[in-house]
Amino acid sequence: MAIGGAMLTGCVSASFEISRQEQVDDVERLRAGFDAGILAAGGSVSYPAMDYSAARCRWAAGDPALAVCRTQRKFLNGPWRSIAVSYRRDGAGRWTQVDRPGS
Repeated sequence: MAIGGAMLTGCVSASFEISRQEQVDDVERLRAGFDAGILAAGGSVSYPAMDYSAARCRWAAGDPALAVCRTQRKFLNGPWRSIAVSYRRDGAGRWTQVDRPGS
């Protein structure tokens, strides 16, 4: 599954990938934080099935610790959609998406 040839602007030239699994792990860590409070209050939690492709990334020119990426995502059996996302490494060296609403 190829990601379109869209150029990432405002970035330095070296490109790299963030794997599908690293993106899924980031989403699962985020969900675990939300879920803990809901489950502690006696609630239940479920999410729609979601999948990612590997993200093609470049370091942002104005912030060399910020990875600016293009990936594809789909929910349930829907179509793959190309999206732009940004990641930083957290203190444990894991990728964490930084452009989520509220982040």
